[in-house]
Amino acid sequence: MIQPKLKKCKGHGKALGSGCDRMALRRRYGLCDRCFIDWLLYTNRGKEHLEKSKLLGKKKARKRAERIEKAKIRKLKEQVTDYKKKLQTKVNEIVRLIDIGQPCLATQRHAKQMHAGHVFSRGSQPSMKYNLHNIHRQSAQSNHWQADDIKMREGLVREYGQDYLDFVVTLKATKALKFSKPQYKAFWQIACVIVNDMRRDGKTYNRQERIEMRNWVNIKLGIYHLKHSKYDTVTTN
Repeated sequence: MIQPKLKKCKGHGKALGSGCDRMALRRRYGLCDRCFIDWLLYTNRGKEHLEKSKLLGKKKARKRAERIEKAKIRKLKEQVTDYKKKLQTKVNEIVRLIDIGQPCLATQRHAKQMHAGHVFSRGSQPSMKYNLHNIHRQSAQSNHWQADDIKMREGLVREYGQDYLDFVVTLKATKALKFSKPQYKAFWQIACVIVNDMRRDGKTYNRQERIEMRNWVNIKLGIYHLKHSKYDTVTTN
């Protein structure tokens, strides 16, 4: 290990002209500790340097306090963020992008405002609420009427066949969702990437592709077991 060498106390830079010429191990601006303090307290340049250092220290302390405060705010926001709700919003957006350009499944009408409607409601089947096979386009007006849930099932048969509706019915066997907040956040982050990619692609999908996209997104999200994520016997021709 290299040992530091003794050097003469002789000021340089801002402290040029100061110093006691004695040998010192530790120096600042070429000055030993005692001469450095004297230079700070009794010379104009030293006083100016001391004042700037104080201001700089206050600025750094203020910035550090601001960083700590921002970190606290981020932590508090994270604690109150409902990632279950945010995930549902993103899943619904994916559904609208998959079904874009199609009429309401329940009423067969094109609407200015299209929602993502659940074939089996979230209230009655909460474990199915993120499964894209249970969510299809539905006009905003139709989505407000619970009676139209039956029309959604009829529309499902009309568009994709009875076998597909039978598959959706089997999703009722899905076990209750028991995920941690970090897991829901991870699902939401994946959904955000999917939405961004789909927006960028700007594609429209035929009947077969709409089922395949639901399969793919379910598997990509990883919320459900494969048997509840993928419809294997697609009969949409």
